Amino acid sequence: MEMKQLKSFVHISTLYCNCNRKFINEQVYENEIGYEKIIQIYRTFDDETLEKMRHCLIGQMPNTYTMTKKCAENLVNHRALHMPAGIFRPPIVMSTYKDPFPGWTDNLYGPSGLCTWSARGLVRCIYGTAKCKANMVPADYVVNAMIATAWDIARRFKISATETDSKSELPVYNYVSDVNNITWGEYMRLSRNGFHEPFDKALWCFSYVIIPSKPLHCAIAFFLHNIPAYILDLIAMVTGQKRIYVKAYRKISRIIDMMAWFGLKEWKFSHRNIDELNELLPRGERTVLQFNIATINWSEYFRSYLSGIRRYFFKDNANDNKLQQRKTIYRRMLFLHTLLKTTFGLSLIMCMLKIYLRIFKIMPKIAL
Repeated sequence: MEMKQLKSFVHISTLYCNCNRKFINEQVYENEIGYEKIIQIYRTFDDETLEKMRHCLIGQMPNTYTMTKKCAENLVNHRALHMPAGIFRPPIVMSTYKDPFPGWTDNLYGPSGLCTWSARGLVRCIYGTAKCKANMVPADYVVNAMIATAWDIARRFKISATETDSKSELPVYNYVSDVNNITWGEYMRLSRNGFHEPFDKALWCFSYVIIPSKPLHCAIAFFLHNIPAYILDLIAMVTGQKRIYVKAYRKISRIIDMMAWFGLKEWKFSHRNIDELNELLPRGERTVLQFNIATINWSEYFRSYLSGIRRYFFKDNANDNKLQQRKTIYRRMLFLHTLLKTTFGLSLIMCMLKIYLRIFKIMPKIAL
């Protein structure tokens, strides 16, 4: 080993790099196509040919991200076997809980994007299962767990150096918990409950529906996404503005479908290494490097979630007067939304009642 001063090396993977399995242990699973073969194919063929081979290369994986993460684990496991190295698998990383301050984030990847678009009135229909576990953790907890993992890897390597049996595999840490793991439905509900600072230029109030059926989702999305997009683009065309909504909703639709692959399923994970690590840390260090998912108060967390996205990602530092104006507009949209829902519901009941009465009138005639 050339890096003689190396104390610990942590490879950051993802909890979903083996999402083609139902139960995921804390071990490295061999890829169907070896990582060396993947590298050879990538160097041999051009981008157009690689795109045609895409489905063959990723196999049962949902996308190239998870497939390449799995390949990287195999590479690290083979090449770093005699080094103080380990693999850390974080779940979906969200904005911070407390450090450096509540709600900090610099991206809208994954569910954060969908939730933000819902809060701005863009996304109204989500394809997924509300009861499925979301497996998400605040970013500061993830960083703390990574630092603690680096310490544990160094500790394990020192112990293994004194033993005669050589390692056959690197330690793997599935950063997940069976306790305090919220569902997708709870994620959206808590986000809406903690939403108290409306975004600028919101199209509608924060309303959504989570649909587990693909045909039903497409039907509802047609009315809640497609039709409004064409209407808004028509208004933009008439007023001489740029048409952006149809194109934006097509992109959003692709993201919703991609997210649904994870939102419709649940996995079982072993997490013995991460649990033991939490117990091994001295009490003082455990307080500083807090990463125990059971200690998260999700209601408290979501009170600063969307406001943090507004403030730190969109750089929206609106003063109290502007926020008050937005809240007034938002309350009006919420009132209109409730009125439309009530009107639609009553109209539907009246239609069903008329159909029922017609059938009721026809039935005696048929009997005669």
